Amino acid sequence: MDIVCGLYAVGEALPTEHTLAAQWNVSRTAVREGLAILLGKGLIEARKKAGTLVTQRARWHLLDSQVLFWMRLADPDETYIRSLFELRLTIEPQAAGLAARRRTDQDLIRLQKAFDIMSDDRRTEETARRAEIQFHRALMAAAGNPMLLPLADSIEAAVVWANSYKTRRNISVRTSLDEHRMILDAVFRHDDAQARWGTETLIRSTLALTSPRPAPSAARGTADARIACHA
Repeated sequence: MDIVCGLYAVGEALPTEHTLAAQWNVSRTAVREGLAILLGKGLIEARKKAGTLVTQRARWHLLDSQVLFWMRLADPDETYIRSLFELRLTIEPQAAGLAARRRTDQDLIRLQKAFDIMSDDRRTEETARRAEIQFHRALMAAAGNPMLLPLADSIEAAVVWANSYKTRRNISVRTSLDEHRMILDAVFRHDDAQARWGTETLIRSTLALTSPRPAPSAARGTADARIACHA
């Protein structure tokens, strides 16, 4: 998390295994295992005589589910959020169009169930937020293309971040029910053009609602990052 939060600069060496083990009160074996995970996800590299160094973000496996999770916890910056939504705009409307053409009855049942939970006023906001995630995962699955499924984590990351933003500002997840209903109806009718348009409308309206965010000062940004990373 410290790396994702920017507490270690690109090219900066991490503390030694002994120091990290003492800092986190774990064994050196656990530290090595953790470093191996970070190495495998592209966040660090090992160099002789230089130690373990933080790599540039361009080398990170940004679509890895765990990296996406870390980025979300670290209160990502404007560039990352915009990139995430641009990726979503590229992928999800096309997936929705495929879903409209290929969906099965079981796909439709899953979409309808998620939508019903989202729209039920008796449900808590947290339950509605989880249902929205399930709706979008079901939409990706209904596309019937296994190559799209690994990208579902990036869609979920964008949905979760947007919902977190709404929660902080007391905006109900149910504000997007009309767009979700439009997508569901289009998939039901096998209307691929309407499914694509409805999904793009939803994504653009969500992006407009959640941006721009005021940029924190450098000093405050560093302090907030430290709080977020060690909360």
